[in-house]
Amino acid sequence: MICIDDLNDWTGFLGGHPDVLTPHMDKLAKRGRSFANEQWFDLYDINKITLPKTPLADLEDVPKHFLGINEISVTPTHAEVVKHGKQRALTQACLVSVSFVDHCVGTVLEALADSPHANNTIVVLWSDHGLHLGEKRHWAKRTLREESTRVPFIFAGPGIVPGDACREPASLLDIYPTLVKLCGLPANERLEGVSLTPSHTPRTTHRSALHRLRLCGKPPDGAKSASRQA
Repeated sequence: MICIDDLNDWTGFLGGHPDVLTPHMDKLAKRGRSFANEQWFDLYDINKITLPKTPLADLEDVPKHFLGINEISVTPTHAEVVKHGKQRALTQACLVSVSFVDHCVGTVLEALADSPHANNTIVVLWSDHGLHLGEKRHWAKRTLREESTRVPFIFAGPGIVPGDACREPASLLDIYPTLVKLCGLPANERLEGVSLTPSHTPRTTHRSALHRLRLCGKPPDGAKSASRQA
């Protein structure tokens, strides 16, 4: 299995933190550029990057406690990002991190293809969260919106039809049950997830997806957490 974890760290690592009170992030960004190599940054002209629209009215439907989410985390506020002119640098860093990781995945898959295990190996690629790049005037993660909660989630290998998408709500808890099914292993009734294979999960299956977000520090206005059920 291949796990791509936390592109958010790479974004801060490569783009630098906009807050002048954390200059160490800019030092890390310079080291990150050296590690990732400038060729990846050359893929994305920083002056031609399209930034998302961030109208003030976009926050009118946001819960009150969400507006103070940056007050209890290290994530910079949208105002800080704009003040220090980091929108394009952080967006470029995110795009660079994706391309760099994609290259690393390709290196692993090429090695697998050249190995004797190419025809009996199932590859699973996923991430632990998505990322805001200014949408809803928010940066990084820690939200219940699609930009933060959706992740890449791909199975590939023997018996898996390329491009066959699962149209039902899915969870990372489904990884183990799906592998059990694909590998023909004995079922485990204690597993919380379900298999995503077409033969096991009908397209008409209805599932409840509960996402709970716990915030560190003192929640604004006494809010302890936020949750959403779909």
